[in-house]
Amino acid sequence: MSRKFALLIGVSEYGEGIPPLNAPLNDVEAMGRILSNSVLGGFEVTPLLNPDPLEMRDAISKLFKNRDKEDLILFYFSGHGITDDERELYLTTRLSKKDNFEVNSVPASFIQKQSNNCYARRQILILDACYSGAIKKGWRSKSVDINLKSQLGGEGRAVLTSSSATRVSFEQEDGELSLYTQYLVEGVETGAADKNQDRMIHIAELHDYAKSKVQAVKPNAKPDILTDREGYEIILVNAPRNPEADYRQYVEEYSQEGELSELALDILRHKREILGLSNEQAEKIEQEVTEPFRRRKANLNKYRQAFQREVNKRYPFDESTQNLLQEYRQDVLGLRDEDIESIETEILAPIKVRLEEEVQRQKQAELEKQRREEEQQRQKQVELEKQHQEEEIQKQRQAEAKRQAKLERQRREEEAQRQAELDRQRREEEAQRQAELDRQRREEEAQRQAELDRQRREEEIQKQRQAEAKRQAKLERQRREEEAQRQAELDRQRREEEAQRQAELDRQRREEEIQKQRQAEAKRQAKLERQRREEEAQRQAELDRQRREEEIQKQRQAEAKRQAKLERQRREEEAQKRFNSERQQTTSQSSTISRRGILKIAGLTVIGGGGAITLGQLVKPKPRLKNIPNATTELKLPNSKVEFETVTINAKGEEIKRTRHQAKYFTENLGNGITLDMIAIPGGTFMMGSPEGEKGATQRERPQREVTVKPFYMGKFTITQAQWKAVASLPKVKRDLDLDPSNFKGDERPVERVSWFDAIEFCQRLSRETGRDYTLPSEAQWEYACRAGTTTPFYFGETITGELANYNATYTYGDEPKGEYRQQTTPVGQFPPNAFGLYDMHGNVWEWCLDDWHENYEGAPNDGSAWLNENDNDSQYKKGRSVLRGGSVTFSPDLCRCAFRLINDSRDFRDLNNGFRVVCGFGRT
Repeated sequence: MSRKFALLIGVSEYGEGIPPLNAPLNDVEAMGRILSNSVLGGFEVTPLLNPDPLEMRDAISKLFKNRDKEDLILFYFSGHGITDDERELYLTTRLSKKDNFEVNSVPASFIQKQSNNCYARRQILILDACYSGAIKKGWRSKSVDINLKSQLGGEGRAVLTSSSATRVSFEQEDGELSLYTQYLVEGVETGAADKNQDRMIHIAELHDYAKSKVQAVKPNAKPDILTDREGYEIILVNAPRNPEADYRQYVEEYSQEGELSELALDILRHKREILGLSNEQAEKIEQEVTEPFRRRKANLNKYRQAFQREVNKRYPFDESTQNLLQEYRQDVLGLRDEDIESIETEILAPIKVRLEEEVQRQKQAELEKQRREEEQQRQKQVELEKQHQEEEIQKQRQAEAKRQAKLERQRREEEAQRQAELDRQRREEEAQRQAELDRQRREEEAQRQAELDRQRREEEIQKQRQAEAKRQAKLERQRREEEAQRQAELDRQRREEEAQRQAELDRQRREEEIQKQRQAEAKRQAKLERQRREEEAQRQAELDRQRREEEIQKQRQAEAKRQAKLERQRREEEAQKRFNSERQQTTSQSSTISRRGILKIAGLTVIGGGGAITLGQLVKPKPRLKNIPNATTELKLPNSKVEFETVTINAKGEEIKRTRHQAKYFTENLGNGITLDMIAIPGGTFMMGSPEGEKGATQRERPQREVTVKPFYMGKFTITQAQWKAVASLPKVKRDLDLDPSNFKGDERPVERVSWFDAIEFCQRLSRETGRDYTLPSEAQWEYACRAGTTTPFYFGETITGELANYNATYTYGDEPKGEYRQQTTPVGQFPPNAFGLYDMHGNVWEWCLDDWHENYEGAPNDGSAWLNENDNDSQYKKGRSVLRGGSVTFSPDLCRCAFRLINDSRDFRDLNNGFRVVCGFGRT
């Protein structure tokens, strides 16, 4: 059955740097009113007001999780939207701040991921926020079938945004609601969005209505819609059908740009009489329909007044004024350039005329000024010529004065030259006399100086000879000192070389000693290693002998059991024959007799409990099982079908195929609304164990062999904590059960920390309560059900990823990328199933099997039955060890393979990773 869920988030309060908003909380109330209306929407509405980031993420995650494919999911957000430098959209919370909004905001990519992982086929996202169109980035669609179109409309996703990726959204100054949300609500409540009048409002119809109304008020607004597949055909709500809605359709049809002509009004008056509307009702509807156009005209008038004010201040505008007008026009009033072109033309027309006249006057004044300047230039030229003539006369006078002065100067120079010549001759004669006297004086001085020089040279030579003697003595002394130093250096070098030779000899002796010690140690180690290998060989030989003896003993025990079984069958056949021969002599007593009674008649000792059987079962042949079990005929329960989709990946973890399947199942009612779904597993033959070459395989999984499994029913999920509590509350059979043993709490999470004995007690209580035989699966049943017809290591293919199962995905199996390590269990059914419709067979929790532990498959049964070491029906309570399958949340992917077998320390062992699922329908073997 289709369900509708809506999450409505409104954020009006913010951190530092982000202004508050008035409308978001009212937006949420209005949207909730129409969506929760049982006649219109019928949604289960969850409002969320002013959340922090954790609350918002948690609410979004819950909205998209655990939804059926028929469900309709609606996400609505009203508040600030902010984009980063990469144009990634963030939805703000009450903790968001302007400087670091990414920290406490929710990225649109988070919503995209939750939506992509949701199995609901119909999803609607409505974002009434700035830059909300940026959510288109990175959007992808998921492939689903379209078999519900006739009942539910189109399938897919639709994302409605109040603005584009580069535009702001509009909050009305005097309105309770944001502009986009106002017309979404109006389109539904009035039915005006139902254009085709089919009494249903499709998401595309509602968006078109709101977009047209918003752009009628603010043409610059850019509401947008993004759809995949047939998302535009999703039916959101039912349209109200009443005379008011019909009359609104007529008004919408006849109005042109918010105006109703006289002819249109006459027609509408006739329509209102037919529909039985009062004049007040009709006029109110007319006012509502034309209201966006009046608001647009009001915005145009606001722009006219603002533009006129700026023109009155200054024109032409500078760049700052132009930018302010553009921001006011686009972001505040939502007007386009073409909307205000006529206004600007009208206001500027007379100004431009005045400007042209002013330009003409300026040109005329410029010409007059130029003429006056030319006249002044001519007057200046005449004055210059006159001045030039006067200057020329003055120059001639000055030249004559200079010539006269030059002649006077030449005369004085000639007189001075004659006087100078006389003075020169007198000086020369005086100089000659003085020169002769000087020569005589120099000759006498030279003789005295020569004698003095000779004496000085002799004294210098004597000094040099004395200095040379001292130098020779010093050199001799230095030679003797250097000779002594050389001899000392030679002695030192000789001593050092001797010391080095001695040190080298000592080092060689030490190395030889160390080498001898190493050789001795090597011989000792070799001897010890030889002794260890001999002892190891002896131990291995002893172990091999013991294994051979144990194998021989097992074979003998198996042969003895086989012989005992053959003998028991022979005796039972004899008892059957005796019973048939005596049956005619026996009066009709009862239609039933126990197996124990038959064996008692034959004189045999009964071992174990076989339960009561009917006479018809004794004398009639056993019916051949069908390939697929039928709950209706075999368990007297209603049989249902379920559809599901499987995923196949390659070795790189890339999805290569999705396949649709069907499975039969019956539901066990556990009371208080808790149920247990049991999937029908068809019988068949498969290769059990791992083939040679499979990565991570061990000898415990071999030899691989062919096993034939009969049909049975198996739990769709591992037993949940809610199912465990329901059955554990039933009366005890053999042991007490803890009602809440799990470490990771949650009704839909798998129960864990249960022992093998706890699981058996659960099955016995459930069997007694329902009258049907429930037990743990055998290893063969578990692996057969897990593989579901596949032969690869995992039922997903060659590898596994953290998107497909809950395990430690920081380790890889194939070439897939590393994934998330969740470190806790997840609710059952969160990941895709296998081809039988079983969930979580890989990872999450280990699953107990019925079998006793065996090291390998040598001697294992090939009929799908549990491999038990004793035939005693109470053997499950012996203190042995059993098998766990499937891997868990804390283990690496190689331990989650279909073939992997895990040995436990004890059947009474409880671990936080141990859970189980049950089988039903054909008893234990």
